Amino acid sequence: MEPEIFKECVICGCIVVRSQGIHLLHHFICNDCEREIVSTDVEDDQYRYFVKRLHTLLLDFSIEQVAP
Repeated sequence: MEPEIFKECVICGCIVVRSQGIHLLHHFICNDCEREIVSTDVEDDQYRYFVKRLHTLLLDFSIEQVAP
């Protein structure tokens, strides 16, 4: 039996078991945030927050790709 590995969600900062979420561009998003992201209406103010956080992931990924 493998030991449980805990990860920090890049959206909310909660620490959860790795199997309770998804990995996106080398980052972790917990199940609660994933559900909230997919159910948030584009007119909602929280939608902009999620877009900002996900944009940060994309920038981190781009930097990793360029770094030697």
